[in-house]
Amino acid sequence: TLAWDMIRARHRLGATLVLQEAAKLQPAAVAALAPIAQGATQVRLWKMRSKIRAELTSGAAQNAGSASLHASRSTLHGPSLDLDGFAVSQAFFDDVAALDLLALPALACPALLAQLSHRTEPAPESAALARALGPACRLTALRLEPFWDRIDAVDTHALNEAVATFLQC
Repeated sequence: TLAWDMIRARHRLGATLVLQEAAKLQPAAVAALAPIAQGATQVRLWKMRSKIRAELTSGAAQNAGSASLHASRSTLHGPSLDLDGFAVSQAFFDDVAALDLLALPALACPALLAQLSHRTEPAPESAALARALGPACRLTALRLEPFWDRIDAVDTHALNEAVATFLQC
């Protein structure tokens, strides 16, 4: 078994997996940055975003003579979908869709749940996840630019401060 004093996760899927495994690993604390509360909802958003991107870019890609990376592309494991420029198999989407953090037992350790979005108030799904994770969970809603898909620098000072403050507890 792994003896972990602290589990810190990157945003989204990393945070989701940490929360999913926390009961088994029994960490002293968990800092989860923007986990995916319900996989099926996230997969619908990813597919909608991919479709919009395809509609906005397919004409330009075809005119330039380059191969388009959309639902028709195949990988070694069958057809794939475009996820922010990466070909991802349907099996990946199926696995993510099966995730449901709202069904997890409450955490036995302190947890920081950081919502990273355009809003400063907790979104309903973040509030529901915080309730599901139990009284040891503290929800922080931070208004940040989406730094995870940006090339230029984004000020993440508020996030750094929130995590550092939590880790000092």
